[in-house]
Amino acid sequence: MRVVDIGAGTGRGAAWFARQGHDGLAVEPVDALRHAGRARHCDPAYPAIRWLDDRLPALNRTRAHGPFDLLTLCAVWQHLDDPARAEAMPSLGAIAAPDSLLILSLRHGPGAEGRPVFPVSVDGTVALAKRHGFEQVRRVEADSVQAGNRSNGVRWTWLALRKSG
Repeated sequence: MRVVDIGAGTGRGAAWFARQGHDGLAVEPVDALRHAGRARHCDPAYPAIRWLDDRLPALNRTRAHGPFDLLTLCAVWQHLDDPARAEAMPSLGAIAAPDSLLILSLRHGPGAEGRPVFPVSVDGTVALAKRHGFEQVRRVEADSVQAGNRSNGVRWTWLALRKSG
C-alpha cells in the first residue's frame, strides 16, 4: 500500500509500515524531528522511508505524492484549531485514494507544556470527515499509555474512516 504518516515525528509509524513492505512517506514539519527520524531509520537492513517537510492544513507538497491507500495522523489533530481542521479535512480527502483508510487519534485533556492543544469533538470530527467523503468504520476510546498523561486525565479516541470509492 501507499502509506502517508502525517505528523510523523521521528518516524516510528512510517518505519513500521515500511518494514511491512509498504511504500511509506513520513510528513513532518519540525526540522529537528525529521532530522532525528532520518538518522534513526537509516539502517540499510530496513526499507527506506521517504521524508517530506510539509504541514497541515494545506499539505501542499504532500499532494504531489498521492493518492494514498492509508493516511495516519497520530497525536496531531489536537494541535489544530477548528478553522485549521476545517481546512485540513479537504486536504486529507484530496490525497486519499478511493476506498482508502484514514486513522486519526484524538487527544482529550491537557497538552504538554509549551505545546498548545485545542479541544476536539469526536462527533464534530466524524461529521467534518463525512462532508469530505469519509465514513466512520471504527471508533475506540482508550486511556493514555503514559502514566503522567493518565494522571492528568488524558484520554484518546481512535477513529478509522473509509474514503468512499
